[in-house]
Amino acid sequence: MIDFLRQHLDNIIFIVLGIMSFIMIWKTIERSWFYAQIDLELYPDIHQLDNALERGLTPIYTIGSNAPYVGLLGTVVGVLITFYDIGQQGGQIEIGKIMVGLALALKATALGILIAIPSIISYNLLTNSANVRRRKWHSQHGNKNQNAANPREESVFSTDKRVKFRNLSEENEANDEEVWAARRNYEGGEL
Repeated sequence: MIDFLRQHLDNIIFIVLGIMSFIMIWKTIERSWFYAQIDLELYPDIHQLDNALERGLTPIYTIGSNAPYVGLLGTVVGVLITFYDIGQQGGQIEIGKIMVGLALALKATALGILIAIPSIISYNLLTNSANVRRRKWHSQHGNKNQNAANPREESVFSTDKRVKFRNLSEENEANDEEVWAARRNYEGGEL
């Protein structure tokens, strides 16, 4: 097993990171093209627009956040192989071979970080671009769809709610007066 990892570790890590970088580049180009071509008039509902804008961003973010870990895995396994080799040599340790083994192990982490940085930058740029299109949609559709865009932001003082609030307030005031009257009777007079 150690001999297999010694011979193929770099290739395995580089292939995995290569696939990740290909997916990141492909998704970044696809999303950039989509944002450049999007017609906001085709989306009468903000939720449909949000789904279209956010589709495809998750792989870019996932690659950006996980590529360093894939590289770190390669580094850890490379360091383990180096220490295994040191243990197999017994008392005859060659410092040059140890340093070469550790240096080769660290290149996997460097490659993982090299893939993660542009991936996170792409994700942030694309998220900003999506937000710009979302704000543009809101400005084009005005207030007519404001409650549909954010149903949680409905006015607290709509007519039905004001009536319910007024009724609750009147009930609370009546209950308060009953409580105070009962307290006065219990304590034998005015408070």
